[in-house]
Amino acid sequence: MNGILRQIGTLICVCLFLCCSFKPSYGNETKTVLVAVDLSASTQAHRNDYIRYFRLILDAMCEGDVLMVTPITIHPSSQQSLAFNAVQYEKASIFQNRKKVQEANFMRSLNALHAFQELMKSSANQTPIIEVTKHCERLFSQFQTDRHILVYFSDMLEWSPYSFNFESMKPVFNKRVAQQAFQKTKSEGHIANLKGVKVYVVGARCFEPERYQAVKWFWTEYFAAAKAIFDPINYGTDLISFNECNPGATCNSYLKDEFDKKLSIPDN
Repeated sequence: MNGILRQIGTLICVCLFLCCSFKPSYGNETKTVLVAVDLSASTQAHRNDYIRYFRLILDAMCEGDVLMVTPITIHPSSQQSLAFNAVQYEKASIFQNRKKVQEANFMRSLNALHAFQELMKSSANQTPIIEVTKHCERLFSQFQTDRHILVYFSDMLEWSPYSFNFESMKPVFNKRVAQQAFQKTKSEGHIANLKGVKVYVVGARCFEPERYQAVKWFWTEYFAAAKAIFDPINYGTDLISFNECNPGATCNSYLKDEFDKKLSIPDN
């Protein structure tokens, strides 16, 4: 009798061990994506593009991920930093109905898309990109995920009373002026801590080619000093792709048809 009880006890222990150690095959790596949105007048003509880019990001959000959106505005630390509440995607366990979790996450994305569309009706007078970037570390620290990704929807023309106006600096904002601006930014302690953060820049544009290249040089140096993971190929006008689905995870891309049915995004 004691032998049978010992065998039953051993079987129970094995089952408990397997349940506790089991990890779903659809992936365990999670990410936090923070989208910093430029609402200055120079971006008004590109707001529908921003909505499309946001859709690409939503397609890449997976179970267990977090999505945040912060407007690039003055003094983000003294007001509500986020444009709307952070979107936390539920992660299904072996005890949950997988379809219900997917449906709930779909609604989270749909609500985020509607909120983002409302945000696109807003405007801001200045573009303190450096100031907002310094607050990214605090925003990322609110959630424990494996990866951090920062996406700018902006022309990257810094404009605030505390730094520079990349758009109006004369003579033309060239590389020499960009070097001076970077050294001043660095010496005054305005480099953010983006260690391990992957960066995308979408919407970068400027009428003057020399100014565009100088602005790109400034931000490339800035992200390097901030210890970010930044490839210059991810700096440009358009977001061609956002291949950030977690390995093996179920992302929202399978919901593309449902998105298209429920929401029509206008053309420019």
